[in-house]
Amino acid sequence: EAIDAQTFGEWEIDYLKFDGCHSSSLEQKIGYEKFGNELDKTGRKIVYSCSYPAYLGGHPSRVDYKWLGENCHQWRNYLDIDDSWYSVIKIIEWFGDNNLDLRPFTGPGRWHDPDMLVVGNYGLSDNQGMVQMSMWCIMGAPLIMSNDLRDISEVSKQILTNKEAISIDQDPLGIPGYRIGSRTGFELWAKPLTGEKIAVTAFSIRSDGVPKPFVFMFDYFREQIENHFKMAKWYKINDVWKNAPGKTVYPKLANVTDSITVFIRPMSCFMWILEPV
Repeated sequence: EAIDAQTFGEWEIDYLKFDGCHSSSLEQKIGYEKFGNELDKTGRKIVYSCSYPAYLGGHPSRVDYKWLGENCHQWRNYLDIDDSWYSVIKIIEWFGDNNLDLRPFTGPGRWHDPDMLVVGNYGLSDNQGMVQMSMWCIMGAPLIMSNDLRDISEVSKQILTNKEAISIDQDPLGIPGYRIGSRTGFELWAKPLTGEKIAVTAFSIRSDGVPKPFVFMFDYFREQIENHFKMAKWYKINDVWKNAPGKTVYPKLANVTDSITVFIRPMSCFMWILEPV
């Protein structure tokens, strides 16, 4: 371990993912801690990614996440991502189903990793790519691209370099988003940000061919999040994707008694930053 770690330090690498290589969970607990200690001795700040939870199905009842957060900076919880919409949705649903159990163990310096961004490859449409980018940012996930930058569309570049989306992911509070609810083929998620701002995204899992209305009701939203964070009375709405999913027109300033209808294309999304006024 010492020679390998020192070599990586001399190569000035910034990120190292240490796979489990089909070892047992007991062997992994020993190995990940020992190698992490050796990386620390190099004196170089290297992001250390571990695969220990993925070998145990990622569920908090089986994984020692407290120990993991003391030894690794991020970790893979679940199945490898494929370059497909089905794979992206499957991962989102797993994190949504286990959200409340996972969130006590995440924050600055210790992150759940839903795997790489496949935006810019071949399996996702542009709208599906916006969904993945939106959800990875709402979840506070590591944003690691898996594409070939020599062969990437302009739209994919715009999705991956959207500064407002990235600011949501990298918000200093480091609080992952909550799945607020799901209904009629839509899911709604929200993430508290610094300055009492709130990031909101809703995405469609519908496959029928026309935009469908999603009614964002502030009263319902407030009821669902009041146990997690509070709301102001008025908000300025900043549209992260600039009306891309459905060219929807909505108020730029909203009272928390308002309802806003957004037409979302199949397998697409909107993402807002709500800034208190």
